Amino acid sequence: MWYPVKRIVTSFTLCPALVGVFIFGYFCTLELMARTTSMSVVETVVGTFWFGILSAVTSLFFYGIPAFGLAMLYAYFQLHRCVLHMLIVCLAGGTGALVWGEVLPMETHHVGNFCLGAVTSFLMALYALPRQKPGT
Repeated sequence: MWYPVKRIVTSFTLCPALVGVFIFGYFCTLELMARTTSMSVVETVVGTFWFGILSAVTSLFFYGIPAFGLAMLYAYFQLHRCVLHMLIVCLAGGTGALVWGEVLPMETHHVGNFCLGAVTSFLMALYALPRQKPGT
């Protein structure tokens, strides 16, 4: 049976970069709703977009190692898109982000690390994991 190893490893390794998309959406919405600066709407969207890109690259730089390790484990165990495997991916992604946040020499928020790791892992699992064949 064929298993998409490259897609799994690539997708889950890029999983930390999804946080940049969340940050872009959060800051763009927050700034557009509050309008605390004199910047135009276009400047606000472009500025928060580049801030999101920068945060995606930064999070990939800091959290890329554990993401790659987990991606290799997912490919080795050939996980599929079922409830049990999705739960395993969510817990592993959240725990990996939480533990790696403790290893990094900077102050991190424990709940935020776990939640972002779990949510991005869940979204990437929906995209990358192959469907399980009926009856297996």
